[in-house]
Amino acid sequence: MEQHLFLNREQSIAIDRIAIEQFGIAGIVLMENAGRNCAEEILELLPADLPRSECRILIACGPGNNGGDGFVIARHLSNAGCSVKVILFAEPDRIRGDAKINLKILSKTKVPCERFENNKTDSEIYRQFGSFDAAPVHCFVDCWLGTGAVGVPRKPLDRVIPIANRLDGLLRIAIDIPTGINDAVPSESCAFRADVTLTMVARKKVFQLPEAQEFVGRVKVVGIGIPPEVLILAQKVG
Repeated sequence: MEQHLFLNREQSIAIDRIAIEQFGIAGIVLMENAGRNCAEEILELLPADLPRSECRILIACGPGNNGGDGFVIARHLSNAGCSVKVILFAEPDRIRGDAKINLKILSKTKVPCERFENNKTDSEIYRQFGSFDAAPVHCFVDCWLGTGAVGVPRKPLDRVIPIANRLDGLLRIAIDIPTGINDAVPSESCAFRADVTLTMVARKKVFQLPEAQEFVGRVKVVGIGIPPEVLILAQKVG
């Protein structure tokens, strides 16, 4: 897709709606394309000399479609031979639609999916984010909220995001947009700091803000099978 096009929040949301309602592309197909293509990008970002069987990747998933993308990413990374763990920041019965379908699929695989427990201490959360199977995590993936979120992240994310930002010696990746930024200036204390942001279809306007640069890191646009005509219509929104 366009490497120099920037979309605002409303336009980003409109892309899926137009693709589904006007072009008949099932949402589950868009989510599968997004997750599979992001997984391929993550594999390319991992150290070339690190065997896939030794790669440990932790994916933090929220209750919406960004979390649904994370479930797909987890499945494809596991299929590629990586060790993957998902931490779910929502009650399973809050998951709806296409995300629910992909969570159900993931539950049939060997990928562990554990519910986040808010009663952990900061030190326990740091260890949970930075290691599993008694070994360091190589990559932490932010699939908490995505472009649909507004305002400052609420509990428990306001607590766990700063902890994730303190992780050392691993690659931090945001899917679509780092949690905690949208069309507003990111909050210094409550926005995920990504080394790389894998953003869907086109770059987001918030990425142009000087204050956002340290949060989005390097940006890579990921295609999800959207026809150019959908993008043209979406640009007329907002």
